[in-house]
Amino acid sequence: FGSRLRLKLGRGYPSGGDMASPLTRRRTASLTDGFGNDGDAFEDFSTMENAPIKVVKEMRKLKVMCISTPEAGHLVPLVNVAVALALRQHDVQVVTCDWARPKMEKICNKAGCKFVGVAPEVKAAESGEGVAAEFKAVDKMVCMFWYYNDMMAAPVMELVQKQKPDVILGDFITPCSWEVADAMKIPVVINIPGPLAFTQLVAPAKKAMAKCMAWFKLPRDERIGTFRVYDELEKLLYDRPILMHTFFGLEAAAPIRPNIVVTGTPAPRLPPGGAKDTSMPELNTWLQLVRSKSLKVVYVTMGSMQILTKDQVNAIYVGLEGLKGCAVLWSLKEDQQAFLPSGGAAGLPPQFFVNKWLPQSEALQLPEVAVVVTHCGWGGLNETINAGKPIVATPFRADQPLNAKVAEKRGLAVVVSTKKMRAAEIGSAVEKVLGNPEYKKCAEELRAVLLRTGGAEKCAEAVEFFSQGCAEYCSKLPTLGDRLKERVPLFVMLAMSAA
Repeated sequence: FGSRLRLKLGRGYPSGGDMASPLTRRRTASLTDGFGNDGDAFEDFSTMENAPIKVVKEMRKLKVMCISTPEAGHLVPLVNVAVALALRQHDVQVVTCDWARPKMEKICNKAGCKFVGVAPEVKAAESGEGVAAEFKAVDKMVCMFWYYNDMMAAPVMELVQKQKPDVILGDFITPCSWEVADAMKIPVVINIPGPLAFTQLVAPAKKAMAKCMAWFKLPRDERIGTFRVYDELEKLLYDRPILMHTFFGLEAAAPIRPNIVVTGTPAPRLPPGGAKDTSMPELNTWLQLVRSKSLKVVYVTMGSMQILTKDQVNAIYVGLEGLKGCAVLWSLKEDQQAFLPSGGAAGLPPQFFVNKWLPQSEALQLPEVAVVVTHCGWGGLNETINAGKPIVATPFRADQPLNAKVAEKRGLAVVVSTKKMRAAEIGSAVEKVLGNPEYKKCAEELRAVLLRTGGAEKCAEAVEFFSQGCAEYCSKLPTLGDRLKERVPLFVMLAMSAA
C-alpha cells in the first residue's frame, strides 16, 4: 500500500502505448510462453521508487464527546484517540473530573480538542484528601473508580443533553458515558485499554469463580463494586462497539466478535533507534557515569497508583543492588523513598538514580536500558514494547496479573509474585532476562509488529464508522439457555426435551 503503482495499457487497447506516460512506458519486459510466443508486456516493478499515496475520503464533521474516569491508565489512552479525531477535523470534547485539567488541558488544546472538567468538588486520589484518597489508602480501587463515575454522572447527563453529540467515546469503567446516550439514542463506542484476554474474564465459569473469590476475600463495598464491573463488562462485550488497544502478535490470533476492533495502542509511536539523552539534565549527567563504566540499566516503574510497602521497596533495592554490571533507574514516589536504606534518594550508591518522576517515554528509549521492572499496567506494557525492552513483571491488582500473563506467555517477560516480594526473586528474574537473548529478541519482534498497527488513527476511523450506526455488529448478551445450546450436543438436548 506504500507504493505508487503504474499500470501499463497493453493488448486490446490500440493506442495504449501512446496514452501511457513516459514513466509508465519505460522498462518493460515480455514473457515467452511454452510455444515461443511473446506474452503481454509487463512493468518491471522492481525499478519503481517507493512513494506515499494520499487517500481522500469524504466524512461529515462529527461532534464527538470523549468521556472517561480521570485516572491516567484510562484517561490518557482516551485522550490519544480524541487527539486523533481532532486532527481529522472533528469537533471533539474530552470530559472528565476537573482535577485532571492541569495535566490534560494543554494536550487537548494543542490538538484542537476542548477539555471539559466536571465535578470540581472531587479531589484526586493522589492528593491525599477526599473520598478517592480514602479509598486508595485502604486499597479499595474498584470503589474509587465507581466513586468517580457516580460523581460525574449528573454533570455528564446535563452536558450530553445540552450538547447533543453525534457520537460518544466512553471508557469501559465509566458507565455514565453511555447511560444518558442510550436514552437519547446517541451511538456509543467503548474504549478498552487492555488485552483481548479481558473477554475471557467474563466467560461464565471464570466469572462465577471470580465472584465467588470476591465474596470471601473482599470487603462488602469493594465486593459489590467488583460484581458491577464484571456485569457491565460482560454486557459491553456483546452490545457495544469496542476499541481494544491490543494487537495480534502480543496475543495469539483468534476469532473475535464483529463489534470488537483490535487497534493497537493509541499512544504516540516512537521509531526504533533509541535516544542519547533525555529532557532531564540531572538524569543526563548520571547517564554519563553509566556510559563511562559500560553499565546496563535496569529501569524500575510501578505506575502512579501503586503504593509500595517498606518491605517491597527494600526487596527491590536489595535484589538489584547486587547485580554486577548494572545500574538502576527508579521512578519512586517521594514518600516511598523514605523506605530506602539511606532514608531517601540521597546517599544511595552512585549506580542508583531514584526520583519521584522520570521522563519515562524518553528513558525507555535509551540504549543503555536493558530490562524494565514494571507492575504491568497496560499502557506501560505497550510503552515498553514500543521501546523494544524485555520485562520483569511485578503485577499487583486489577488487570495487571492478566497483562503480565499475556507478556509471559509471549516470551517477553518473567513474572515475580508480589504476594510476598523477595529480593532474591527480583534479582534472579532480572539476571534471567539479561542472560537470555531470547527475551530481547522477542521484545524487538513485538516492537516491529506494534509499529505496524493502526493505533489512534484506527481508533478514530472506527469511531467515524460506528457513528453511522452499529446495531448490525452487536448482539444481546446470551442467556444461559443460549450458552447451553452452543455447548450441549444435539442428542442431549433432544433427550432433555423428551423427558
